[in-house]
Amino acid sequence: MKWIVGILGGLIGLVVLCILGLWVYGLRVEAGHSVEEVVIDRPPAQVFLWLTDDNRLKKWIGGLAEIHEVAAPPNGGEIGRKFRMTESYQGQSVQMEAVTTKFEQDRAISIDVSSIGDASNGFTETVDYTLTDLGGRTRIRLDGRARYTGFVPRLLEPIITPEATKKLGEDLARLKSLVEAEPVAVQPKIKGS
Repeated sequence: MKWIVGILGGLIGLVVLCILGLWVYGLRVEAGHSVEEVVIDRPPAQVFLWLTDDNRLKKWIGGLAEIHEVAAPPNGGEIGRKFRMTESYQGQSVQMEAVTTKFEQDRAISIDVSSIGDASNGFTETVDYTLTDLGGRTRIRLDGRARYTGFVPRLLEPIITPEATKKLGEDLARLKSLVEAEPVAVQPKIKGS
């Protein structure tokens, strides 16, 4: 009987040790941080269209089933645009609300995203898209910083973040493939050049 208690105690200790290890690792400075980048053989203006057109977004962001604007910015620009999205990934569907916080035509977009619904199983994230002109080619960098709410998502952050980074890489590879399948957009000539 003692050996059964010893085995059960050992198993419980192992589970507690794993939970403690995940919790401690989730406290690191880079927790929730995902970065991916890709070079696309098209000019920034052509790539930027794929970041701002809702129908194009659904083609390259894996699992993005729905996106629609819920509030236009008061000044008519892009900063402050609020929209809702539904995305499915690995059998899970999540609804999100997002707000554009930075918009530089053909150069950069920043978006604050929050999950909608159960706060004990949610997240907030800031996503920065930066485009760099490489002389007719574009380096696009996606930098996301997520903060998970609720005990279980915070505990599982060391597992969630690498999966999120993997998905970002897959999404950017899909974006590259789609943009490069288009003919090169003709850039207007500037007078005097």
